[in-house]
Amino acid sequence: MPRSTGVNILFRVLLLTLAGCYVYAMNAGMRNNYGILLNPIIENSGISFTSVSFVLAVGQLVFGLVQPLFGILASKKGNTFTLIVGVALIIAGMLLKPYCQSTITLMPSLGILLPAGTGATSYGLIMVAITPKIPSNQHPNGSSVIHTSTSRRSPTPAPVDDRHVKPS
Repeated sequence: MPRSTGVNILFRVLLLTLAGCYVYAMNAGMRNNYGILLNPIIENSGISFTSVSFVLAVGQLVFGLVQPLFGILASKKGNTFTLIVGVALIIAGMLLKPYCQSTITLMPSLGILLPAGTGATSYGLIMVAITPKIPSNQHPNGSSVIHTSTSRRSPTPAPVDDRHVKPS
């Protein structure tokens, strides 16, 4: 194998693994920081603790329910399309969050859109998008690096989320 081909493969593996790390870390970081957001949401919206907790519980159910649906969508429309839809849903959920002043308005944001988006960008779908593009001997390395990326970046979305909780 010529050196340039080996360098190209290494660059592709590194680039795809880093992209997968970033997407998965942001996804898991948002999900891990829901508890941190309880008090700011309650203080800025006037919604009760019980109602916010209910919306987040519905969001957890939505997260689990949509993953197989997005897997089907990925097999029909492609992984890239599915990941883009997921990111768009996350952005929509985050942008709606500051305007939520009741349980009914919070449900679409934190109960449906944001969890559906994180379900569309879940670990399994990221790995399905990446593994065909890297050599099979690198699959375990890419998988382990992407999976451990959540421990490095999960605190990052907290300030980002907090900015979107408070109306400007």
